[in-house]
Amino acid sequence: IGSKLNTCKNAANVRVLLPLKGISANDVPGNECYAPEADQVLFEALKQTVRPDIRITELDRHINDQEFAAYAASQLMELYPIRK
Repeated sequence: IGSKLNTCKNAANVRVLLPLKGISANDVPGNECYAPEADQVLFEALKQTVRPDIRITELDRHINDQEFAAYAASQLMELYPIRK
């Protein structure tokens, strides 16, 4: 994933959002797919691999939390503002 992100020519057009409390609907406490240690390994690998000019934001939210979605939408709107 990091290697593919690094191929981007304009880092200003890239946002990497890391949902620290889970990366899928199945990644919740009590589910067999819940593996916060594995998520952390992925996140650390990304942080070590991705070029320093690519913005990585860690959010203390689950990927399906409303706050995560709102932040992701705000980043998308920053990259692609509505034109009138």
